[in-house]
Amino acid sequence: MNQRMANEENITEQWELGDEGQTPVPVADKKSFLEEFLIPDRKDWEFAKDAGRFWGAVPTETTGIVKNFLDRGQGSLLPGIYNFYQSTFGKGKEGEITVPWEKIQGDEKLSTYLDNMKEVHLRNNADEIKNQEDLWHDHFYAMLEKYNIDESDENAGDKLRQSMYAKENYEGGGKEDAQKLLDIQSSYILAKNPYIINDENQDDIPESITFKDELFSNTPMEPDVKFIDENTISFPYLGDIKFNENEEGDFTMQHPSVLKPLDQPGVKNYLDKVPAGDALQKWQEFVTPEYSPEPDLFRKPGWVMGGMGPAMLSAVGPLAWKGAKWAAPKVSRFNPYVAGIMTALQAGKAEAPTLVPEGQEIPTAPEGMIWDGTKLVEAQ
Repeated sequence: MNQRMANEENITEQWELGDEGQTPVPVADKKSFLEEFLIPDRKDWEFAKDAGRFWGAVPTETTGIVKNFLDRGQGSLLPGIYNFYQSTFGKGKEGEITVPWEKIQGDEKLSTYLDNMKEVHLRNNADEIKNQEDLWHDHFYAMLEKYNIDESDENAGDKLRQSMYAKENYEGGGKEDAQKLLDIQSSYILAKNPYIINDENQDDIPESITFKDELFSNTPMEPDVKFIDENTISFPYLGDIKFNENEEGDFTMQHPSVLKPLDQPGVKNYLDKVPAGDALQKWQEFVTPEYSPEPDLFRKPGWVMGGMGPAMLSAVGPLAWKGAKWAAPKVSRFNPYVAGIMTALQAGKAEAPTLVPEGQEIPTAPEGMIWDGTKLVEAQ
């Protein structure tokens, strides 16, 4: 019995608690100062890679900007700058275009963009979508109660529709109830999508996609998807695409994103024929953001730091943070005031240095002592 208790105590001593809510960390697995400060880990490499992508994209982006301006201005720089600004940041026009599904799926860049566009839409409009969903559910269950249908019935929806359209109910309010329910359902479905997927056969193979200006949502801190002409839509970080150029529903890229000049129609066919063409295309894909109205690359710490200063900052940044993480628990042992700040900093909760809150327990304080706002006192 005593041997078992000794073993348990020994095991307990080999573990240290991590941050609040995290799994305890074996002491043996904790890195030394040199390992933590000098040896790069996976996050460090990701940080450096993303910073490198920022600087690697500068030549590509510079070429794309100049080419885009000249193309839009038909060889003149100033008109091209104005046209670029209007297309990218100007107010969109009203419009509606229906494009064959097979044409969309035949263009990998556009189909990828539309998938990401829906994810961004769902994320940026989550509150409105939730409100529409609650409205739809509340009204649906209210109708089930009105027409005496058990909500646990797996065929409740079909039975509700039949009851509304039944002869004895239709003229007495069933017609209006059905229309209102349909309107609320349609609003909910539209709120979830930045475009309409037309699947008339209900076989999960859409016939077409309909773009409508009123369905395009605003993207915070980014240019918005918008109609810039009757049949042309500006997709930020993809380009301006002109749809329905013929009866088959074909479309062409009018102007690619300034970040991706090699996406210009005809350029890929040329690059496929030259020795370094494939390498140039892969380089563009590596250094430029993904096809999305809100690229994840722009929110990665390495890319952000890469744009804030010289390339050396990309190496100094992670090392400085590692040093701060290592030093915080060591420094905090000398002063309860510092202890409170360092504890908060390690937890990622401190916005500015403040006094330790009254009654706060301090990890480095003697057992049974708390901070009363000015000094350590015995806990009551």
